[in-house]
Amino acid sequence: MVDILSLILGVGDFIEAEPINSSYKWAGGGFLSTAEDLVRFGSALLQPGYLNESSLKLLFTSQKTTDGQRTGNGIGWFVRHDAQGRPFYYHTGGQQGATAMIFIAPQSHLVVALVCNLTAADILGEGKEIADLFDEVPRN
Repeated sequence: MVDILSLILGVGDFIEAEPINSSYKWAGGGFLSTAEDLVRFGSALLQPGYLNESSLKLLFTSQKTTDGQRTGNGIGWFVRHDAQGRPFYYHTGGQQGATAMIFIAPQSHLVVALVCNLTAADILGEGKEIADLFDEVPRN
């Protein structure tokens, strides 16, 4: 019998992930969250006063290599621009049995978050597609 979810997602058979204790990696991740809480976090980053301006600039400004080339990475965030030159930021993460992404478009105050119970699921594209539904300019 064919698993319908496998056909939709284009993946093979699903295998239950081994239980994991993430507490050993709290400093670099390992937190459990919901999509709703991720959206709250992203929305807070867009509100004046949650972080000061210099902290936000540090997070959302592309770092540079020693020869001055932009890396496309801020501090903890991927930094990109759409076809109109507007910045957007995202971060993905995952661990055994879970994948998550958060996408922030500051000009439109749009925050999209997705979580799923699959290891290494490629959900960034879906997150960008959802963001595009709320904006006329597709994300790169």
